Amino acid sequence: LRTRLGLRNWKCGRRCTRAGTACANSIPGKNRDQIETLIKSMIFLCQKSPELISKMEELSALANCHSHRRKDPEDAQKTKWKAAFPAQHSDVRYVEVQVTELLGSASTLCGAKTESNSCLNKIGGQKVQNFQRIIDEIVRLSMYHRVSDIDYHLGILEKHMYCSDHELTIHPKKRDCWKSKTLGICTTAGFGVGLPSRSEVHYEPECKLESTEHCDGFYLKGQQISSLRIQEDSALVLLEGYRHRKSGYIYAFQAESNPGYIKIGYTTRPVLERLRSLIFDCNREMKVLFPTPLDSAKSVPNAWRVEELCHAEFVDYQVQVDCTRCLSEHREWFQISASDAFAVIKE
Repeated sequence: LRTRLGLRNWKCGRRCTRAGTACANSIPGKNRDQIETLIKSMIFLCQKSPELISKMEELSALANCHSHRRKDPEDAQKTKWKAAFPAQHSDVRYVEVQVTELLGSASTLCGAKTESNSCLNKIGGQKVQNFQRIIDEIVRLSMYHRVSDIDYHLGILEKHMYCSDHELTIHPKKRDCWKSKTLGICTTAGFGVGLPSRSEVHYEPECKLESTEHCDGFYLKGQQISSLRIQEDSALVLLEGYRHRKSGYIYAFQAESNPGYIKIGYTTRPVLERLRSLIFDCNREMKVLFPTPLDSAKSVPNAWRVEELCHAEFVDYQVQVDCTRCLSEHREWFQISASDAFAVIKE
């Protein structure tokens, strides 16, 4: 977008009254970070966006040199800048829908396929989150035909589709097909017309494609500490299920980001194994409140029934958590204190 606005070389560009040529003075260095931030906020605007004019006026104040900074945007500059944006929002939405449909939606399962079957390993909440972030970034880059950048992010996207056993699998033909179809979608929508196929500035990603590490900054790395997404107005009911008689372990976990909420459940596996599974699937740091210490865990008969009794005790404090990492709704969370949880579990 900065290229289309004529600001790639950080020159003022205002037409000089006497000479009739574009001003070649440099934009003040102190303004450049503000300009970058402002342009990012304008990426999804269209020519009919009500805030476009005010954004252009703000940009003009920052992008003009010291000789022109007090002047309003001239008509020629307004016309040029306005032409850099799509005519209407439907074009933007078309690209978003078509590219998302092409690349697919996030899944918790590995996308690797063999001749006989598909891999059913889980990829983890971190990759699920990053998958959607990458899709959004590809949509943004597609609108301005950043071909080299799109190619890079498609490679990163492919890594986030697979489990650790298959994430190094490379399918260059699939990526080329994705890139070709993505650019075709944008051409149909009228984006990228007249732009070079490669960026004028070399693209330096924050992490290398060959690395299995996630990028810092844009891509999420490590367990997240953001708050749980609690649905306030959901009609919550006790879970019904098969009334089996298996023995198991009752546990109480707490998310580091939400000390006022506790998850009470049961597992037929060791509690530590269940904890690690939850951290991996939901990409959220958890700690064990019960049992402590872990080696004191005791298997109880009819564990499912014990869990249901605990849930019934706290039904008025039950909340539903919409998890964007494992793509599930969790109903075993309660807004209660640790002491209340301990008292009921120990009964």
